Amino acid sequence: ARRGVGSGLVRFEMAPAATVAAPAAPRGAKVDFASAERHASAKLQTCRRLAAATSAVVDALSSAASVLQHASEAQGPELQEFADEEPMLADAARGMVEACSGVAGTLINLAVALSGGVEQPLRRLERAVAADRLRRLGELDELRHRAQACTIAVTESLRQKDRAAAALKAALAKRDVGVSGFFDFRPQAEREREADEHLKQLMAAQTQSVEDFDERQEQAMLVNNCAQVAAESLARALSFVDVALRRGVHASHRG
Repeated sequence: ARRGVGSGLVRFEMAPAATVAAPAAPRGAKVDFASAERHASAKLQTCRRLAAATSAVVDALSSAASVLQHASEAQGPELQEFADEEPMLADAARGMVEACSGVAGTLINLAVALSGGVEQPLRRLERAVAADRLRRLGELDELRHRAQACTIAVTESLRQKDRAAAALKAALAKRDVGVSGFFDFRPQAEREREADEHLKQLMAAQTQSVEDFDERQEQAMLVNNCAQVAAESLARALSFVDVALRRGVHASHRG
């Protein structure tokens, strides 16, 4: 708190802690997302309680100031009548009324300072953290859905690759043993050309299925890594809520 000399004013200020970036974690460091989420929720609850308590104090100060101000204004006419009968007592009473009026002004200034310097910054901090968390959770949820879709695609691609490999293996075995249709009376050379063409198609299909599997697997790894990075980034941001709150509260009491 900072007090103006001779002014009776009290000013509270909170630093915009929510705008301070979270410190970067070492590369490869693992962050417990669930614990960070619980920790941030607890700190935000503390933030809400502190803001609510400050609001209650502001209301109490404003109410007390209003009562004192109203009482001071109401006593004016009575003091004027009383002054003719008891001048000394009237002066003393007038001094008390003026003191009450001054206290009322100080209480109003204190209420304004607490509201603008503590309560409102706390509520801004809570809103900023909540909005940032909601945005990051949306991005993380989208990445996780993409990762799930990639996993399904990889599984299906693996099945296709296995089917292509099995079909090629069966065709090669058939060619090696020379099996042909019972009623196939075509010349041997024609049957061999057809078998070779079929093998080429199966080999191309297997090659394509392997390439497709590798591509989908690489894509799945990339999306999973992005999701992991997003989760760790959110966890670090949530773990920094405590620091932001402490800095803001500390700034409101320094001076």
